Amino acid sequence: MKHLPQTSSSNRKYFLIGATLALLMFSIVNKADENRDSQRLKHLIDQIDAIRTNYNVPAVGLSIVKNNTIVWEGSLGVSDRERDVKADKSTTYRVGSITKTFTALAILKLQEERKLMLSDPIRRYLQESNLDNPWAMESPITLANLLEHTAGLPDIGTAEFAHEDSSPISISDGLAFNGEYHKVMWKPGLHSSYSNLGAGIAALAIEQVAGLSFDDYLNSILLPGLGMDDSSTLLTNSIRNSLAKGYSSNGQREIAYWHVILRPFGSLNSSPRDMSKLLLLLVNRGWLNNRKIFSTSSIERMETPKTTLASKAGLKYGYGLGNYQTEHRGFLFHGHGGTASGYLARFDYHIKSKSGYATMINSSNSSALREINYIIKDYLVDDLSKPVVAKDMALPAEINEYLGFYQPITSRSRVALFLQSILGIKKIERNSKALNFISVFSSPELLTHVGQNHYRSNEKFLANAILLKGKNSIIYFQNEQNYKKISSLSFYFKMSILALTLIFIVYSFIYFLGLMAKLSYLRKWPDKIQIQNLVLLLPFYSTLGLIFVLIVHSPYKQSISSYFFEAFGIVILTSSIINLLILFKNKNQILSIKSLQVFVGLVLSYHLFTSTLISQPIWS
Repeated sequence: MKHLPQTSSSNRKYFLIGATLALLMFSIVNKADENRDSQRLKHLIDQIDAIRTNYNVPAVGLSIVKNNTIVWEGSLGVSDRERDVKADKSTTYRVGSITKTFTALAILKLQEERKLMLSDPIRRYLQESNLDNPWAMESPITLANLLEHTAGLPDIGTAEFAHEDSSPISISDGLAFNGEYHKVMWKPGLHSSYSNLGAGIAALAIEQVAGLSFDDYLNSILLPGLGMDDSSTLLTNSIRNSLAKGYSSNGQREIAYWHVILRPFGSLNSSPRDMSKLLLLLVNRGWLNNRKIFSTSSIERMETPKTTLASKAGLKYGYGLGNYQTEHRGFLFHGHGGTASGYLARFDYHIKSKSGYATMINSSNSSALREINYIIKDYLVDDLSKPVVAKDMALPAEINEYLGFYQPITSRSRVALFLQSILGIKKIERNSKALNFISVFSSPELLTHVGQNHYRSNEKFLANAILLKGKNSIIYFQNEQNYKKISSLSFYFKMSILALTLIFIVYSFIYFLGLMAKLSYLRKWPDKIQIQNLVLLLPFYSTLGLIFVLIVHSPYKQSISSYFFEAFGIVILTSSIINLLILFKNKNQILSIKSLQVFVGLVLSYHLFTSTLISQPIWS
């Protein structure tokens, strides 16, 4: 019988040799990858430290999570320049508005415990009439509106920002401090416009259903539940000992601790070690250290805007619950930024790669933070597959009705809204394949259609803007700002009034100087005609005075009484009415330049009051 060759042992031998070589090659490649990653990380940290040094930032607190692993956690620089104290991973920094993320997490936790709902109207927790909401019956403000900045509220006033009370002041007292001016400016549930007031009001719901103060709930329940033992909304002895001192933008002048009047919007102190835990919680969709802290649906709700016109029309980009979206090289990041006197902070994370970062600096230098954040995001996405650009589509068939002029209709500041409603008007024009969003004061913004009247602007990868119709066929454009379409007649009327107002302000100034010089030379008092001319120009003198006050006044040093602003409004309105009566008395002047002065003065008075610059003063 012929025997077959004995190959099994030799095959096994070759297999083992091959497997060993493969394992060795894999180990070598893996080691090379680890070395490359280590070198890239070291280069990144060196770059960050160079930026810190270049901008004279005393310290940078930093946490970097990549592929669900903390790859760097600590601080660069010193927390105290005078004593040369080295900062580390347990050094705490003020993180400002990142506090809103935790206020939102507190609401979501209580919702999971069925103690409240995001859809709850706030009248369950306070008298909504205190907010003077003209739309209270048809559009009550909900907790979701407060956290998504869609309650129709402007921001708090500078008197509130400047308020100092280390006691600390209660949330209720903080809201009552300037409560007479907490007015709903536009219908809730239409537009997102950033307001620190919303987080303060939402905190009242937390206090009522939890049976604890806001600070006690966060500092004894929420933060310890996340293992964030370095963090607190209060200046405790522990925080006082670990807190990096805050400095001015040049890194030289020390800035005193800012006792925030409404702590739910910006009082949190935290460390790189603690911010790592927040990042891991979010990239793991509510899980932390193998424990389910939040449901995945709560985290997803936090990241998703749902209460604006844009979100209801399907646009996913925008501000969620203490969490908003940004795009970096086509990659979608979620996160939040924060500012406190002497500090800046930001965290961002990319869901699919389970990567993110948190940066905190003890300086008010925004350029430094921006450069640091940019290179960290570069590091996190460099080895990811290039994202897919939203597919370009032909413009909608009905696009012509959306072309024209658009006026800003929301703003954090009442002064800004007054100015933007005139100076911020833009125009949407059609080019061959896309739209141009044109401003007099900036370069055109390209809007590329990606379907359903959704647009991506300036070569972004994702849709971040929308054209839509609201009730009564009002057309809106929403991106990071909110605009309403106006007629061409309205635009040219506003521009004409603006031009004439500026002309008359300049003319009134020149006339007054010339008249005073003439009368001084002749040593005479003004005659009846000259007095009448001065009265005709009084609305413009008053406007000039108001502009001067707004420019030179520092509201953080002292507050201006509301009566001061009301006095300006009364002078402008009263003098305009007097001028109208004078005009009717002297009918031969009706077709003169003086009638134009009277008309512009009346329009100016109307605009000042209806824009609430006068009727709701910015400082009180």
